[in-house]
Amino acid sequence: MFIHKLALNFIKYYPFNYSDHKTIIGLAAGLDKNCDILSHIHKFGFAFAEVGSLTPKENKGNKPKIKRFDHSMINNLGLPNIGIDKAIPKLQKANPKIPILINISSLPNSTFQDIQNSIDKIEKYANHSCSAIVLNLSCPNIVPNIRYDMDKIDLIKVKSSKPILIKLSPYLSYNELNEIVTDAIEHNIKGYVLTNSLPIQNGGLSGRRLKDFSNASIKVINKLKTEDQIIIGCGGIETTEDILEKIYLGADYVEILTGWLLNRNPLYIHNLNKSLNNSLGDICQKIDI
Repeated sequence: MFIHKLALNFIKYYPFNYSDHKTIIGLAAGLDKNCDILSHIHKFGFAFAEVGSLTPKENKGNKPKIKRFDHSMINNLGLPNIGIDKAIPKLQKANPKIPILINISSLPNSTFQDIQNSIDKIEKYANHSCSAIVLNLSCPNIVPNIRYDMDKIDLIKVKSSKPILIKLSPYLSYNELNEIVTDAIEHNIKGYVLTNSLPIQNGGLSGRRLKDFSNASIKVINKLKTEDQIIIGCGGIETTEDILEKIYLGADYVEILTGWLLNRNPLYIHNLNKSLNNSLGDICQKIDI
């Protein structure tokens, strides 16, 4: 956790600003768990940031444990976060320069109303800091069960004035994805974050070894969704080619976290943006949700 706090402070006081490029690259959830750097993350060149996960109540998580190998990470932290109520004052004070997607996850004992109340509090007290809500329907850190998406599918019935996206497991079958998309269309879900980490060793695997699972989900969802729904591709992105592959399969935007952390280069996103704009030109636009 000391390294995590060090990273947040580095971002907060980073003296340079590389936010000029139009881009489709966002920061994935998991770094800014408690909404500490909303006003600063744009400096590295991100188009948007997904923060959290935040849970209805404060969650201590597990004893910090992260394994790194082969350009991948296994996260067993168990979603430690301060909870919605303590996050609200931080959201109120924030002055984000890019769209912020707030990731909300349920705990094993959370109810539908707990999630609805969490969304209501964000809209009432911190509306300016939130561009969209991401419902985390898959969390191997909390429930190491690949069926978690199906158990929590009713959460897409929540009401919000903000666009709602759903974050799904990489382990779902075609029939399960089809069921989720059918319900998502019915309840006006704006889009999909594909995907969450891969359930393994009572935690979640991210990075290079997640790439093929993420891409497979993007390909399927792209065929099932409506034209106005969006896909944010997440998982296994290290290079411009990885981003282009996700776009080719149907992603509108992408998110990066593990690849950025393992690269350890402050200019990593900036360099990806330059390369991506050379490849895509006018297709590369600021996120609009």
